[in-house]
Amino acid sequence: MLRSRGRNGDLVEAHNVLKNRIDDLGQGAADFRAEYVGLTIQIEREIASVEDAKSRLDSMTEGVVGDAVKDMLLAELLWLDGDSVGAVRKAKDAIKATDEHSGVEEKRRLANLLQMVGLHKEALAIWKTIVRPDYIGRETYSLLECAQRCEDAKYVVEFSRNLRTNGLWDRRVFELELHYLEVYNDYDGLEQVLQEFLREPSDEAYVPSIRLRLSILGIRTARMDLVHADVDMLPSIVEVEPRIGRMIANVMRYAKEPLKGVECAYDLLRLNRDDVDAHLAMIEALLPVGPQIVIN
Repeated sequence: MLRSRGRNGDLVEAHNVLKNRIDDLGQGAADFRAEYVGLTIQIEREIASVEDAKSRLDSMTEGVVGDAVKDMLLAELLWLDGDSVGAVRKAKDAIKATDEHSGVEEKRRLANLLQMVGLHKEALAIWKTIVRPDYIGRETYSLLECAQRCEDAKYVVEFSRNLRTNGLWDRRVFELELHYLEVYNDYDGLEQVLQEFLREPSDEAYVPSIRLRLSILGIRTARMDLVHADVDMLPSIVEVEPRIGRMIANVMRYAKEPLKGVECAYDLLRLNRDDVDAHLAMIEALLPVGPQIVIN
């Protein structure tokens, strides 16, 4: 409370309260002790220096926090002090000090630390043990960011599918799944996911974008039955970025609505005169579509 109030002297007073009681924490819950010591060290760094915070950590009574938590707190201090090499080294020490008896909060703190210092593979391994597909929260995004950095596309797709199986849907997660299905040319899987969404939309406002995505898939795979020829069923040209508007104009061309394609491209160019995609959309809209004409 003193720290959040922000008056002159409040931070020093808060630090005095915390440090005077730090050695009496032995009987408290491990997670509480870790948070208490972490806050004390953080304030010490702010009002004094990183070296003072390190000294406080080193001189602490044995048993107040475990070796893993000490290594994590020291790694955080080193990272904030600009010593990335030292921070990574202590973060790896924290991994070694963590075992099957470590609690969820300790693992969560370690995963966040590893992610912060760039050890994404190690962080992902820990996130996978504590994040479940039966809720969506900050940890969900941390898990998927690590998976994305590690290029673990299979895990992202499976996790997103499991979320939907549990009745949960999030646009950021869903778009990441679609991205990987497209990148790895899993057209059957992509069509299945898109069609499932259209049958039971989790977000009605997102439906036009999914129709557009399905139409692009139809063009790529020569499946014209997937292409939506009604421009009113797709995102509005005036509401999308030029890159998406260019896709809409091209869908109209391939849907045998070339005049609609030209109209879309014209509106896009009128609204985005300095954008490359808008100019390309106009050029593409004027190109012929269909079989080559043979003149005998």
